[in-house]
Amino acid sequence: MTKREMTFGWGWLAVQMLVLPSLISSIAAPWGSTAVNFCYHLVSLLAVTVIFRRYLKQELRNFTVGFKKVLPVIAVSLAVYYVAGEVLLCLITAIEPGFRNVNDDSVAVLRQGNLALTAVMTVALAPVSEECLFRGLIFGCARKQSRWAAYAISAAAFGALHVMGYVGSFGAVQLLLCFAQYLPAGLVLAAAMEKTNSIVTAMCIHAIINAVSMIGIM
Repeated sequence: MTKREMTFGWGWLAVQMLVLPSLISSIAAPWGSTAVNFCYHLVSLLAVTVIFRRYLKQELRNFTVGFKKVLPVIAVSLAVYYVAGEVLLCLITAIEPGFRNVNDDSVAVLRQGNLALTAVMTVALAPVSEECLFRGLIFGCARKQSRWAAYAISAAAFGALHVMGYVGSFGAVQLLLCFAQYLPAGLVLAAAMEKTNSIVTAMCIHAIINAVSMIGIM
């Protein structure tokens, strides 16, 4: 990733987190919550593909060149993710019986509004934009200082993204447990990217996880 891509990437990340949600809501609110979320992810996708276009071309090249080792990495990554997720869920439900992930519940509501838009948003749009920002930008920048810090920071930022919109609407304990549920994905996705030297691998795994989750909440 070039210095220019990093600079614009950090700028866009700030805009996406602080400005874009309210801006999209003010424009697309009459069309419903599903449309608002779809537009949010679509704008994010368009922005990251423009900002990181050179980086993405190189990562796609790395993905195709090393494709023979990609499939085993995807398979192992998914296995680790689901095993870790089940263990973590057992611990969470022991702490908070009847626990529900608020983001999953939100996606279920969006799905009822428009299944097609929700599927495209969660399976096609979000994996690309989120991987560019959290694994490509945050992990990539932090990795230059410390590999372990890169894993911790990028996973924590990824978890925070999925719960920050619910602060004030749900209790701190529930949001903290929801946050914890996203840590295995953040760690596994970063490891897969690092193992294959391509963020496209992480995008594929992310898309599969989201697709399975979509089926699970139907």
